[in-house]
Amino acid sequence: MAQAPNWLETRELGRSPEAQFVRVLDQGEAEAIQLAVDLHADYLLIDERRGRQIATARGIPVIGTLGILIESYRRRHIENPSDVLAELRAARFRISTRLAREFEEQIRLMKFSE
Repeated sequence: MAQAPNWLETRELGRSPEAQFVRVLDQGEAEAIQLAVDLHADYLLIDERRGRQIATARGIPVIGTLGILIESYRRRHIENPSDVLAELRAARFRISTRLAREFEEQIRLMKFSE
């Protein structure tokens, strides 16, 4: 990232990720879970299924990209989460057809009257 937004805060790990994380996850996911453990994070933004399972098993509440879009829409920070998802998919964000349908259904049920 050439220029990080002002709201983005980065942190260094105080220790290497636990071996059990590194054995089954890629380095970035293992480090994200370790940092969430170390910080006693309120949430961990993670989309990969195995990483979500491990984080949840450790008691870390998880949210994914679609959850962020839904919450942003609910709080009216974005007007059309479906458009944002389309942009993400165009940028090679992968999502199953089933999950995309469920997302669109949730958004449809939340439609706000203007």
